[in-house]
Amino acid sequence: GGGRLFDPCAFPSAASPSQHTLCDVRVRLTDGSTIQKAFPRTASVRDVLHHCLPAEGLRQTKTLMTTYPRRVFGEEDLDTRLDEAGLVPAATLVLTLR
Repeated sequence: GGGRLFDPCAFPSAASPSQHTLCDVRVRLTDGSTIQKAFPRTASVRDVLHHCLPAEGLRQTKTLMTTYPRRVFGEEDLDTRLDEAGLVPAATLVLTLR
């Protein structure tokens, strides 16, 4: 086999995420603790947020973001599927204020 000239992590599309049916999500909460759960690739960003914050009131003020590249999921992004958001097969998200 030939050596790879690029880091596959830098090019998520090169890793063929279509093989993965689950997305391993880690979410860092505001208190520094983390929640880890496997979601179906077709789950939405909102599903992850609801799992982390069962209380409706808390979801009014907080959302999720990726750290690198930095992306904050606004209300209009929450219905994006995890695979469409480029979060398959694994992602680390951070709970943040909206």
